[in-house]
Amino acid sequence: MAATLPTLIDHLPDLFEFVRTFARQIDAGELRDGDQLRQHFRDFYTDERMQTIETVAPGWQAMAAYADGATLNHITQVLIALQRLPEYRQASKQPQALMESCRRCCCTSR
Repeated sequence: MAATLPTLIDHLPDLFEFVRTFARQIDAGELRDGDQLRQHFRDFYTDERMQTIETVAPGWQAMAAYADGATLNHITQVLIALQRLPEYRQASKQPQALMESCRRCCCTSR
């Protein structure tokens, strides 16, 4: 039996819903201001939430602190962009999980 990949929605549902909401707002033309988006990021990523994400994704807090938060902004924007891709939207759960894991590899490896 093949192992299944963990999915964002299963392990970090708050983060999944956060990025999905902004993907929808961008698609609807309701959100166009990058500064406004970054303010939402600051409001969302509370200390408690960061600790929760760290338990699921070890190294998250170190990544988030890199470049004075620029990397955290980038990763969040990548997650939003992924939500907007037709290929992601049309995929079943496991291909979506694979796309999410590829995002982690490409954006967090050095």
